[in-house]
Amino acid sequence: LYPDAKDLAAALVVKRKYTEAIKAYQDIELRLGLPELIPEIRERIAVIEALQKKAPGAGRDATPTDDQMRLWLDSFRDPQEASTALERFSRTGPAAVDILIAGLENGDRDIRRWSAVALARIRDRRATAALLARVEDPDPWTRQVIVRALGDMGDAGAVPQLLKLLEQDGPLARVAHESLIQLSGKTPSLAFDEKPSDRSALVLFWKGWWQEYSAAIR
Repeated sequence: LYPDAKDLAAALVVKRKYTEAIKAYQDIELRLGLPELIPEIRERIAVIEALQKKAPGAGRDATPTDDQMRLWLDSFRDPQEASTALERFSRTGPAAVDILIAGLENGDRDIRRWSAVALARIRDRRATAALLARVEDPDPWTRQVIVRALGDMGDAGAVPQLLKLLEQDGPLARVAHESLIQLSGKTPSLAFDEKPSDRSALVLFWKGWWQEYSAAIR
């Protein structure tokens, strides 16, 4: 099957049918898997990138299939492949949001973490509710990644939950504070205090900012 797919892709290039050639080359990747481990496939990736510059709608990757994106999602399990998958999801953009939201519910914590990071990069507001629903993730590190992603998303809809987390004890409070800074673009002069009882002035600052901001956008 592999030689047939390769020959088809080459023939399509000759005919300048670049979009169809991209799909054929991607089919080779699906059949073989683990392209980073196969030198010939690494070369094929360079071919795809060159073809995409000539394909209609160049500037963003050809929209991958759901099956392809599920393979990328599964590769989040492997530290050596995760960054490559993240870049692919980032280039795909909004078309990847539904797959990544499903990734937040995956039983593997690495898939949940990387899905949150990818959603924060894409910054599609459809993801905000899904991230908010996962702030109580059973894994402590994943919870922090998700709360940080809410700040990176830049969606003010996350502010009420971030304010609640700010008043709690534990590491999520500091991450919520940092996410509020990221989301609002403001840096309070008040220092973050690890003790919730000594954090009241900082909480008042952020609640005051939110009151003014929410009133301004009504």
